[in-house]
Amino acid sequence: MNKTILVTGATSGLGLALAQHLSTQPGVHLVLPVRNAQRAEQLRAALPHAHFSSPVLDLSLLESVRSFAPQVQTPLDAVLFNAGVQSADAVIHTADGLEQSFAVNHLAHHVLLRALVSTLKPDAIVGWTASGSHDPKDRIAKNFGFGGAHYLSPADLAQGRFASTANPTQANRDAYASSKGLNVLSARHFAAREQGKRRYFSYDPGLMAGTGLAREQGATRSLAWKYVLPMVSKAFKGTSTPQGSAQLLSRILTGHHILPSGAYVEYTGTQNKPYLPPQETAYAEQLMAFSDGYL
Repeated sequence: MNKTILVTGATSGLGLALAQHLSTQPGVHLVLPVRNAQRAEQLRAALPHAHFSSPVLDLSLLESVRSFAPQVQTPLDAVLFNAGVQSADAVIHTADGLEQSFAVNHLAHHVLLRALVSTLKPDAIVGWTASGSHDPKDRIAKNFGFGGAHYLSPADLAQGRFASTANPTQANRDAYASSKGLNVLSARHFAAREQGKRRYFSYDPGLMAGTGLAREQGATRSLAWKYVLPMVSKAFKGTSTPQGSAQLLSRILTGHHILPSGAYVEYTGTQNKPYLPPQETAYAEQLMAFSDGYL
């Protein structure tokens, strides 16, 4: 098996655990983009026996995303758009003037997919790391203050304009959940329009306490997320670990676990019905047209 697989956000959490799983597969070459040379060194230390390259890519800067694709010379068998951010007590905008969760979790990956389309093999597998937080009925997400995805106009999402804007903490939860809903929507959109053998999916890894997602949540919350929640979360349904969630994801990306194109699947292997806007097709077309404006 000779496969080339690109994974964003592979320096920590689920991405790193996935890279470790994939690196044990014979014949797998990994493309693991990093923000800077220091991150590349961290990867080399964490993956001493892996066959991988680490080109520079800053997902918070659209110019970096646009210039990245020419660095990928080898045809890609699979891609996972995994990198994600969640702001904490203040709504953050990127240098491009976009709300951070929308910019990184959705738009950067959309622009990257469009740029890589000629590099994808005809039967490539393309996935997005989503989250149960996009579903307002998800009990665990509700316990952490998430109210589900807000399928507002793309322009409003891009600026972080939510009804909760007066409360920045809640606005950031809404922005994160909404970006994850867009990940699910993207997988379904491209699956519906793909006429070839490529397959698209979105993946809910479950609540994975201890990952780097809380890095902007302040000292107290970050410490609780990193050290306390991993111990207590084992008692709750819907919780996992990066290593546990990476196992199935590795099998999906290497073609050992086949999903129908467009599937939304959780780390247990269960395919779930996602939470979607009432007029999914029309909304997705609007979102894609808006996002294509940044190509």
